[in-house]
Amino acid sequence: MTLKASKERALVLIEDTGYGMTKAQLKQLGTAYFTTKETGTGLGTMVSIRMIEMMGGTVTYKSKPQKGTCVEVVLPLHT
Repeated sequence: MTLKASKERALVLIEDTGYGMTKAQLKQLGTAYFTTKETGTGLGTMVSIRMIEMMGGTVTYKSKPQKGTCVEVVLPLHT
């Protein structure tokens, strides 16, 4: 995990070297009940993304099958 900050925003990068996701899976991220796990609901990701957006932030996913996934979270800093 990498943390960076400027005067206006905080950037959090989270990377793994897991299974990764296809382009079709990436398009579905954040929708209700979409999950890549056998025992998941997908609601946690959906709620997390919406909370970040409600705070004026963004979430970006980059992933390649068999390589892993990188999640970039950008949040505005309170001034």
